[in-house]
Amino acid sequence: IGAQLESILPGDGLIEAVTQGDFTAVQSDVEALSMVLEAVSVQVLRVVLSGFPMFPRVLDGSEPILRVDKSVRFVRSLNDLERITAYLQALVVET
Repeated sequence: IGAQLESILPGDGLIEAVTQGDFTAVQSDVEALSMVLEAVSVQVLRVVLSGFPMFPRVLDGSEPILRVDKSVRFVRSLNDLERITAYLQALVVET
């Protein structure tokens, strides 16, 4: 998947867009990732890489993720941030 990701998003364009607060470009890049990532991963990225990041409810449960839940809620705790971080770290390792 790494080579596919590099062909879709060459260089550090996504990181630069996030750093500069260009969330239109960020969302465009996330949509492009849907060609190689699972729908759940794309939904998580859509939510956390937005101009107003929220907690993707798909990460609420401890059971396996079987469907894409597009609902969100406010980040309420350090535990929420840890869940987001753990998911993103696993996503990086997976790719």
